[in-house]
Amino acid sequence: MFRVADACGASEIILTGKTPQVGESPQLAVTSMGAHRRVAWRHIEKPVDACLQLKEEGYALVAVEVAEGASHYMDFDYPPKCCLILGNEGAGVYGKVMKLCDAAVFIPMAGKGRSLNVHVAAAIVAFEASLRHSGAEIPE
Repeated sequence: MFRVADACGASEIILTGKTPQVGESPQLAVTSMGAHRRVAWRHIEKPVDACLQLKEEGYALVAVEVAEGASHYMDFDYPPKCCLILGNEGAGVYGKVMKLCDAAVFIPMAGKGRSLNVHVAAAIVAFEASLRHSGAEIPE
C-alpha cells in the first residue's frame, strides 16, 4: 500500500487496528521499497475513530467496496479532499465504517470472483481519483 500511495501521490496512509506499522514488520520495509519513508502515515487504533477524525479534518470518505448504492469507480466524482476507505481481505469494510462513509465505489468484475486483492483495488481506484485532480486529460 505504501508503494501505491507513493505512486499516485497520496499525502498520507492511515493504518487502523491490527495493520502492521512501520518498524513492527521487517517485511514492510522490504516490500515498500522505501515508500514507507516517503509517504506520511499514522495509526489510529479503531477504524470508526479514524473515520470520525478524518471527517473532522474535512475529508470525504469513499469506501472501495461492493455495496448497495455504490458507483462505478470510473463514473464517480471524487472530491479533491478524499480518503479511500479499504477493508480487509476477508470481511471488507466494516458495517460501522460503511455508515460513516459519504459514498462507495466498486470495480466491476467480469469473472466469477467477487473482488480483487485489497491492494490491487486500492491502486486502481487511487489512480482514477488522482487523475481527476491532476489536470491530466482522461481518455474518453
